[in-house]
Amino acid sequence: MRQLEGKVCLITGAGGGLGRACARLFAREGANVLIADIDAAAGEDAAAEIGALGWKRRSSGPMSAKPPMRAP
Repeated sequence: MRQLEGKVCLITGAGGGLGRACARLFAREGANVLIADIDAAAGEDAAAEIGALGWKRRSSGPMSAKPPMRAP
């Protein structure tokens, strides 16, 4: 049995780099992967890549890019 079988993983920044590598690895290990990235196109591309390999995946669409709130 794969280590993450039946688990759900939310990976932010999964459109590229380390986040994308983690998404691939977690999906290969059996996780249901929810991909989130501020770059919607990159997130969709990562989801398509993982789906093409036969792994379970979902893309959440673009994340908010609002700046953090500052104390007065």
